[in-house]
Amino acid sequence: MDIKDYVSGRLTVLEKRFSSGKYITFDEKTLLYGRVSELEALLDSVGYFDGALYDRVHAFLKMIFD
Repeated sequence: MDIKDYVSGRLTVLEKRFSSGKYITFDEKTLLYGRVSELEALLDSVGYFDGALYDRVHAFLKMIFD
């Protein structure tokens, strides 16, 4: 499994949890934001700065606190 597959799988899990309403308090949203930021850092570490997966990570980060 490469980093992109790992990030995509973890992001899918986090998106499902978020959309189910599991993360509702500010502290839980902060924790979620940290986890997604870690996924973004993994993509950055392999030089993956463009593409649908990177856009998906950024869109999710923005959505967390909107």
